[in-house]
Parts: sequence; structure tokens; C-alpha cells
Amino acid sequence: MKKIIIAHQYYCPEHFTALLKSEEFRVDYRVLDPFYYLLFLFRKRGSFTKCLRLSCVALFNIIYLNFISNRTVIFAMPPYHPLLFLLIPFLSKNKIIFFTSWPFWGDKEKAAVGPKIISSVWLRTIKRYTEKVACVNSSSYRYWSQYLVCRLVEHCIETEKYICKKDYTITGRLVYIGRLVKYKNMDKLIGAIEKNAHLSLDIIGNHLGISCQGASSRIKYIGYRSKEWIHNNLSKYDALALVSEWSEPYGIVLLEAMAAGVPVLVTRTAGTETVFANESYPFIAETSNALEIENLISNFSNYDAVQREKVGKALKTLSHKYRISEKLKVWQLLLAS
Repeated sequence: MKKIIIAHQYYCPEHFTALLKSEEFRVDYRVLDPFYYLLFLFRKRGSFTKCLRLSCVALFNIIYLNFISNRTVIFAMPPYHPLLFLLIPFLSKNKIIFFTSWPFWGDKEKAAVGPKIISSVWLRTIKRYTEKVACVNSSSYRYWSQYLVCRLVEHCIETEKYICKKDYTITGRLVYIGRLVKYKNMDKLIGAIEKNAHLSLDIIGNHLGISCQGASSRIKYIGYRSKEWIHNNLSKYDALALVSEWSEPYGIVLLEAMAAGVPVLVTRTAGTETVFANESYPFIAETSNALEIENLISNFSNYDAVQREKVGKALKTLSHKYRISEKLKVWQLLLAS
């Protein structure tokens, strides 16, 4: 059994489900960023005991990993993170595969100068430690494959954990699941729902940077819900709405909706571009401006048999594509040499 270390910025093992469930690899999963959870404490987003414990564990892991050598390591952390400087001994003594969604823009010319400079510096840095990159989405793959050995290693989920939607009668219930920050376009989504009187929206996530004040009773802020709750309740909704203006690195929640048999209403960003690249899917807005989001929501409110057939075919194809066994094959190829 091959031993692998996964060195991750924060605790999110769902990003590595295929490896963690594999009988071929023995995985040592380590969280690295103590500042991430201290920031949670500062923003009062988690329990004091849990955040402090995770911060202490991350600090211990940084010290511990610097004494490890001759191991295969999947290193998952943004290229601009200052912790990289504390991990130079660790990077130089092990076989490193960088796992990243950076840069989000891929080969597009519209990228800002600042991110391009950061990307250029990181490229020169990681070439000293590795020749391989595991890319989360197609945008990052297009970029890094120009310089290094790359594989498109998308996320996967355990589909059997989700209760699948059986009744496709439209009740008008939509749901948003994710972080509640400005670039998720929640104000535009709420505005679009307000203009469709027969639709309602449940908002699930940590309440950070938006306000639901002044919204109608059809807009409900539910708050944080556990993964188990999502497994059991996602299928009760007609659709998942994710209309971000930010280039989403990768939306695991899209896969969760597919597993539950729930259509998704999305804007075309890095993550959704990867998921729906070869699918004839009727509910994608090309941009994130308010009018397109309104049209997207209105289009779903007239959900007909033709659209239902297209969505059904896409969800069936994608559910197969994102099975654990399929994504494990990609990791095997990347880790083989």
C-alpha cells in the first residue's frame, strides 16, 4: 500500500474523497494553516474550543512535516500563502505534487496584473520542487499544462449518501448553499426571486457579508447546516442556485445537487465551466449581470418537459463521471511515476 501525505491549508477532506476511500493508498491527511481557524475565532464563526484545537493541530503539523523526508506529498495551499516560507525544508525533501485551482482565469487575457505576477513568481518557485500539478478545474489546467506535467483532478462525492429526488413536480422551492459573501451575487439572486412571485429561496451558509433585511417572507435565511442535513434534505428542493460573479475554483455543492437529482442554476465560471463543459444544459447564465440572472431564474420558473429531459440526461452523465472510481483512476496516473 503506497503511503501519501496530504498537506492541506484547512480541514476539508471532501477534496480528496477518492484517495481517502482507496484501498491502494494509505493517506496521512494533515491540516497546515493555524491562521485560518484563528480568523474564524475573530469573526465568531465557530466554537472557541474547536477553532483553537484546529489551530494548535495545524501549528504542530507545520513543525512535524519539516522533519519528514522521502515521501509523496500532495500539497494543497494557495501560491501566495506566507506559510510556504515556513515549509521550504519540507518541500525540498519530498516528492511534491501541487494541488490547486490557481489561477482561476486560465489562458484569458483579462486577468489582473497582480495575480499574473503572483502566478509567475509561484511558477518559478514550484519548479524547484516539483514537475507535477493536479488541477481542480479546466482553467487552471489550461494554464499550468503549458509549463508542468498536469492532470485535471476534479472532486468527487459519495453519491450513495444522498437521498435522490423522486418527485419532479415544481413547488417553487430553490436553495442556495455556500459562503455568504458579496461576490456570490446574493443580492442579485434575491432580487431575481423577488420578481417571480411563485418562487421561494432558502439560504444555507455562514452569515458573513450579506443582509436579508427587507426581503419578502419568501426569502429565508436558514443558517449553517451539517453535511448529514444536506444529504437528507437537498432533494426536497426544485433547484440549487449558484450565481457567483467570482470564478468559482470548483463547486462541490454542484456535485451534491447532481447526486440528489436536483437541477442547478449557475453562472459560467471556472468550476461550472469544468463540470458542464460537454453537456447540453439549459440553466447556465453566460455572465453574472443582474438581467442575465433574472432571465435564468425566470427560465427555470417555466421548467418544461424538454428542459427536464436535458437536465435528466446531464445529471445522469455527470453522476457517472464524478464517481469515486472514475476520479481515482486520474490520481493513479498522476501518482504512478
